[in-house]
Amino acid sequence: MRKLLDDLGLHRQGLGFYTLRHVFLTTAEESRDRIAVAHVMGHVVPGMGTAYREKLSDERLRAVREHVRGWLFGKAKKPKPR
Repeated sequence: MRKLLDDLGLHRQGLGFYTLRHVFLTTAEESRDRIAVAHVMGHVVPGMGTAYREKLSDERLRAVREHVRGWLFGKAKKPKPR
């Protein structure tokens, strides 16, 4: 991460991989799907649900991604029907 930031001329004290994780988690949790956010982060949510959950749908994971993307780049405009 440091090399990438250096190459882009973006490195500064306190900016690194864990900063990215903190910002992602804080923003992604606003999507209100903490289970999907934890999955993306590689966290295990304590409780029996984790033991029995077979998978998370791609739609849930996409919703988290799109929420963070919208926060970072602004909401995407839907194309007008022809």
